[in-house]
Amino acid sequence: MFRHCDLGYILNPTGRHVFTNEDDEKFDKTKTVFSLELEVKPNSLQHLIGPGIYRLKIIVASSNTKPVDPKGLRTFRVFLLKRKKYG
Repeated sequence: MFRHCDLGYILNPTGRHVFTNEDDEKFDKTKTVFSLELEVKPNSLQHLIGPGIYRLKIIVASSNTKPVDPKGLRTFRVFLLKRKKYG
């Protein structure tokens, strides 16, 4: 059993077109896009999210533990921000 979770990955914006279902025309070719790691990637490309502030709720489940009360779960804020250019 794995003890980690891949949420997703970021590809070089100029190379996104090389990968299947990783390049959506609604995103600028120079902007970073986060690709959620899913078992099956939808053709609608809804697994791609652009820069912004997102709220991520992680629910952990297992066959050998008691259910967790959803009210006790923590909410994490995920930031996908534009990289600042210096100089």
